Amino acid sequence: MPYGVDKKLGGDSKENVGWMEKCVAKVSGENSRTGKPYTKSEKIAICKAQMRKSKSSVSFYEDEIIIDDAICNEVSDVFATTVTKLVDSKRVNTQEAAYLLAESMLAKADYETDLLKFIFNR
Repeated sequence: MPYGVDKKLGGDSKENVGWMEKCVAKVSGENSRTGKPYTKSEKIAICKAQMRKSKSSVSFYEDEIIIDDAICNEVSDVFATTVTKLVDSKRVNTQEAAYLLAESMLAKADYETDLLKFIFNR
């Protein structure tokens, strides 16, 4: 699956796609704000942020993938804020509809949480 990795980081090369797949499989736990397990969209966003952070380090090329809790929390915060804003703006009628729309928006933002924040802060 192509993940839309930034071309500055090597794009969707075989190595990057393999790393992303391992990373997505490794992300586990629950969104601290919702108490629900991370969705695939959240996992991809977490891994893309992790890749941006660690691509320049030597450890990126080693087999071990270490998920940074701060990145997980940041993605959770952005996702929860998006859901809250969707509900508050009356764009959706239910919390579940807000989650589905937020996931769709995150995918359209190429799983870049900064872009999702920009959409709501303009």
